[in-house]
Amino acid sequence: MSFLDAILKGEHRAIEEEVVKQHPSQEIISKLWKSYLEDARDKADPFFLSYASTVSPQWKSPDVIFFKLKSNIAQGALNNNKSQFITYLQKRLHVDTLVFESEVELDEQLNQPREAVTIVDRLKELQNSNPAVNLLIDKLGLDFYKND
Repeated sequence: MSFLDAILKGEHRAIEEEVVKQHPSQEIISKLWKSYLEDARDKADPFFLSYASTVSPQWKSPDVIFFKLKSNIAQGALNNNKSQFITYLQKRLHVDTLVFESEVELDEQLNQPREAVTIVDRLKELQNSNPAVNLLIDKLGLDFYKND
């Protein structure tokens, strides 16, 4: 009997890779994430992988995977590749409605205004921290900024 005859008679099997159903939990999500990153190492965008390897997804609810990220760039990298890893996780968890959520957690110190430092100010700091800088300036005749 040919393959086409078997299909017409309903005697065929799905040729899809059988995946054992995993019950969602934080531990399972973490293991699956590491497994995905290893499987995708040769296929996925290296830029995405560099960010993805620094985060761990959180199992937020029966159908939500949540990522807490450090930058908008990381969020963009994950968003651009979510169709691949969501499909991977959906197959292994057998959750068709699985969604991806993320939040950027900004570092407050990065948002603090900084005082602008001029070249002259920086030179004065170097001279105060290392007196040998003055010797170098004198020997090489680099005294462009008359310092007092």
